[in-house]
Amino acid sequence: PRWYDGQRAAESRQGTLTEYFNSLMGLPMKISRCPHLLNFFKVRPDDLKLPNDS
Repeated sequence: PRWYDGQRAAESRQGTLTEYFNSLMGLPMKISRCPHLLNFFKVRPDDLKLPNDS
């Protein structure tokens, strides 16, 4: 299915994103805990939905 290709692409980027996220969290708290960054990484209801089979 089409969503599987997207899932594979996301999984292939997981390491890069993890490294980037860890770098951000290692910055001073005024940066790593700023409202813009916290809002960007906030889990939203749509993030928890499984992809459709289309």
